[in-house]
Amino acid sequence: MYLNDDMQLPQGYMSTKNEKDTVDDIISKHLHVEPDWLNRNVSGFRKVDSSTAEVTYTIMMPEILGAEKSGDFFSYQEIERLDEYYEQLLSRRPL
Repeated sequence: MYLNDDMQLPQGYMSTKNEKDTVDDIISKHLHVEPDWLNRNVSGFRKVDSSTAEVTYTIMMPEILGAEKSGDFFSYQEIERLDEYYEQLLSRRPL
C-alpha cells in the first residue's frame, strides 16, 4: 500500500477537473508511473458532509523499484493504523 510522506493515503479534490484528470494528477504527484498504464477501480463511495463526497480508488501495480517520487509502499503488517473505512474496503478485494 502506498502512503505519502505524512503516512496518509494520497488524496485530492475534484472541483473544475474531471475524474480522470484528478486521479491522474494524484498519481503523477506521487509516482514516476504513467497514469494511463495503471488499472484503477472504484472501491468505495461515501458522503463526508453535506457538500463533500469521497470516492476511493484501488489501483494495482507491479512492484517497480524507484517508482515513488515521495512517500513509500508498505505491507499491511507495517501499517500501524488505518481508518476502519479503508480497512473494510481492502478486506473486500483479493490479495
